[in-house]
Amino acid sequence: MPTIVVSHAYPVMMGDRVIGVAGIDLDQKARARIYDGHRPFGAPVAIINTSEVWVYHSDHALVGSTVTFGNGPGDPFSVGEQVFVDQAQPYSLERRLADGTRERRFTWPVDLFPGEGRRLLVMDVPLDRLVGPFAGIRTAILVAGVLCALLLTGLMVAAVRLIVARPLKRLQAGVDGLSRGDYDRTLPDQDRPDVIGDLARGLEDFRRTLVERDDLRRDLQRVAACIAVAHDAIYMMSRDYDVLYANDQALTLVGVTDAKDLLGRRISQFVTPETAAALAALRQQIGVSLAHRGVWTGRVDNWASLTGYTVDALEFTASIDPSGDILVVVRDVSERDRVERERQVLQRQILQQDKLETVGQLASGVAHDFNNLLGAILGYAGFLSTDLAAGSAAWGYAERILEVGARAKDLVRQILGFARTDAGVQEVVPARTIIEDAQVVLRSTVPATTRLTCTSEEGLPPLRANPTQMMQVLMNLVINAHDARRGDAGDITIRLSRGPLPFAFPSDWATAEIVPAPAGVPHVVLEVADQGSGLPPDHLARMFEPFFTTKGQDKGTGLGLANVLSIVKAHGGGLAVASKLGAGTVIRITLPCFSGPAAIAGATESNDGQRETAHPVPPPFCGSWWWTIPKPWANCCGRG
Repeated sequence: MPTIVVSHAYPVMMGDRVIGVAGIDLDQKARARIYDGHRPFGAPVAIINTSEVWVYHSDHALVGSTVTFGNGPGDPFSVGEQVFVDQAQPYSLERRLADGTRERRFTWPVDLFPGEGRRLLVMDVPLDRLVGPFAGIRTAILVAGVLCALLLTGLMVAAVRLIVARPLKRLQAGVDGLSRGDYDRTLPDQDRPDVIGDLARGLEDFRRTLVERDDLRRDLQRVAACIAVAHDAIYMMSRDYDVLYANDQALTLVGVTDAKDLLGRRISQFVTPETAAALAALRQQIGVSLAHRGVWTGRVDNWASLTGYTVDALEFTASIDPSGDILVVVRDVSERDRVERERQVLQRQILQQDKLETVGQLASGVAHDFNNLLGAILGYAGFLSTDLAAGSAAWGYAERILEVGARAKDLVRQILGFARTDAGVQEVVPARTIIEDAQVVLRSTVPATTRLTCTSEEGLPPLRANPTQMMQVLMNLVINAHDARRGDAGDITIRLSRGPLPFAFPSDWATAEIVPAPAGVPHVVLEVADQGSGLPPDHLARMFEPFFTTKGQDKGTGLGLANVLSIVKAHGGGLAVASKLGAGTVIRITLPCFSGPAAIAGATESNDGQRETAHPVPPPFCGSWWWTIPKPWANCCGRG
């Protein structure tokens, strides 16, 4: 015979959501055998549900079959009883059987759970059989039957609650904990072999999923926080380069404050046409590189958004993820490029310094050997000049040798000067004497067609300088200004002023700071300006390099301005230049003022116009020496 079961199922809720169903199956045949032994007053007991199916019958063959309704003597229920059965409503009636006997039918609703309303307990009590011997206890019999039925119902309800309700209550408590975010408590009853155990194991898997989801959410929040504050702009784009995500720096790069304005659109819609064209030119290259290598790196210079946000240089790195989206990281490399340019400049300066050192060593060696020869020549020429009759032709030749030797000595000193790091013998001198001492020599140097103007501010503080070297500086600057004339005439201006003064020129002039001006100390500004042909911007930084010249062949050695730079550095001064093609050139030298107890006494002039000098500062040893004529010889030659 087939097994007939009754399934009891109840939803498992988490808040207002159904997350599962808990149930139990009861074998009706087994339950029928429990009821068989209970026949109060010899009356059979039966149970019928609202689906008009026998849940229990003393004839086990009828369990699970459909009840028939009719008014015939063989029908178990009348048509009038059908409405009570369908609604599980209690009722009582008396009926006559086919053999003429009478019986009383009593029905009670049987609920396994409160308010269920699905079953009726039916008990048919034969009246004729009880009237004689049990007429007096009819009511007691009826009550006893009712009590038995209620007892059976209570037992069934208790069994169902013990088997189903308590485990479900424990599971419900676990589900409530999950709904409150308590993911650390393991759900009970996972070891049960029945449906409740399956439900508990399913809920436990669900709990672990929630734990993993919560951990993943925290990880994503940490990653999102890091991305949000990153200095690099980070974009996530579709295959069509539509923006799917952008961090704060990415929004700033395109001039957008709200991410909603950017999502779903292309970056090229927020930048200038020039920047958009640069991005469009890279798009094909990006696609090919991503398809072959999965990564692309490039840069865009002069980035500009429509809102005016500009960046000198941006470095782009793009990669493709497994889903096909494109991750783009944009980094501002303007500062890195600036540092690299400065590094290259410093490297060139170091190389230049090495070249200067090499040339200086070479010049020192040449000066050493040449001075030995020159000293002998000048010595013997001095002997000749002393021994020969003054005014004779031979005496004139000897004087000419001494003059040429002196010029050769000055030339070697100039060659060696740019490689020296000391300022020679320094004196405390009034600042204006630098120009006053040089005026006579300078005016004889330039032709009469060139107008030379010298101006000096009154009340300038004294300087600690080497007058001879400062004369050499002015000579080199004036000669270069004269050589830069456009035609046979021109103006050269020498100005001496109190610093600091702004070194500002119109935008079409190029400027370069060769040596920074001394900061934090008082200084004097010496400027030499001309109205010559000017210099291109790329020549400003190189014009003070040794052997660099813009003059024609055999017209310059390239050592004059290099010597100026060396002397300025040795005096602790600054050097700057400004020039414009067709307008002229301005060279500024800043010299620190002398400060100390001897500042006044060392720079005051005596009544006869002569200046008192402080004790000279001996120069450090440079690896070479100058041969000079001893004092007695000089007196013999008439040069005291």
